[in-house]
Amino acid sequence: MTSLTGVNVIQYYQTILYRSLGMSPSTILALAGVHGTVTFLSNVLTTRYLADQWGRRNMILTGLSGVILVEIYTAVMQRRFQDSSSATGKGFTILGIYLFAVIYYGMLNSTTWLYGAEVLPIALRNKIMGIASASHFIVNVAVTEAGPTAFAKIRENYYYVFVCCTTFFLIMAYFFFPETRQQTLEEIAAAFGDDIVAADPGKPGSLTPGIKAHLVVDNGTSIDHHEIRRVG
Repeated sequence: MTSLTGVNVIQYYQTILYRSLGMSPSTILALAGVHGTVTFLSNVLTTRYLADQWGRRNMILTGLSGVILVEIYTAVMQRRFQDSSSATGKGFTILGIYLFAVIYYGMLNSTTWLYGAEVLPIALRNKIMGIASASHFIVNVAVTEAGPTAFAKIRENYYYVFVCCTTFFLIMAYFFFPETRQQTLEEIAAAFGDDIVAADPGKPGSLTPGIKAHLVVDNGTSIDHHEIRRVG
């Protein structure tokens, strides 16, 4: 999913984009250096302070929405000012690249991998995450290799390819990605409709197989106590 937001194309070819706006070599290097710092800080701070406080679902939906808006903004600005002598206009174009970095690395970069690992069954987690990693890099190579040709042929319109892909991901996430923040593995499994095996705390060793359940945190004094309710 993340490769088709265009993040690697924008990151790898940002120096070409700066040069197309008429930036000097020293300015290009400075902008690229600041961009790397911004991505690092955005990733660290939001992963540390937002993922467990605001929630994975909120971060993913906000990140995908922000990426769509910023890529449209950047494409419009680049089209308007790429062949212009307006320093202000070029500055607003570069602002779009930086906004993309803040939104993507702040909302999506770590959150998508965290969410993917949480929702997978333990028996399949390592295999599926391995496949996901391989797919990520394969798609990354494809869109990155196409980057120079795409920017030469369709220029800023290449952004709209990623806008379409990200819009599809946003729709999928909105309808099919439940929240997993501060939930146990059993609660996450129940959110996806899995059958779970429940034990009665008052009867040690007892198991009730085949119950499809929602695990609801008790509002009483013990936050570890759960009530198991039969569904259906």
